[in-house]
Amino acid sequence: IPAVNVHFQSMRIPPDENAKLFPATVQQEGVWFHAIRNNTAYWNFLQSRCYKGTLNAAALKNALYTVMARHSSLRTNFRFSEGRLYQVIHDQPYSTDVWWHLTFDSDDRACMDEIVRSELAKEEGYGFDYDSGPLIRFKVLEFNRVHFFLLTINHIVTDAASMRNCW
Repeated sequence: IPAVNVHFQSMRIPPDENAKLFPATVQQEGVWFHAIRNNTAYWNFLQSRCYKGTLNAAALKNALYTVMARHSSLRTNFRFSEGRLYQVIHDQPYSTDVWWHLTFDSDDRACMDEIVRSELAKEEGYGFDYDSGPLIRFKVLEFNRVHFFLLTINHIVTDAASMRNCW
């Protein structure tokens, strides 16, 4: 196996004094190893749903942060220290870079399709930063009374069975 050229000293460490460190699982070590050699986007789970009707964006955002507060894996990032990979579990959900709410003043189906495809492509290629998190993104694309929800979570903090429970 070729050597990995990564400078661990240059990796950012989140300034959360209350964070708890736990050894990473063997599976997390495997995902991390391959992701730092290539691209973390390869390990993303991306799900999308369409909803028609009135949306209470504030309630949806609150629900997302409530789920993150309940599930420690969604408040986790990773730190490599002294030859070992650790999970860094934060007490509070991240306040930035998780929730994205984009509004568009259009009912044109072709326009919606183009925007949704473009946003899906962005999410598919999104590279999470394992050492500073968050490792989850939720994007709402609002077109008058049609809404598309895009959920992106990196495999290092979830698995396919857990993703089935998201909707």
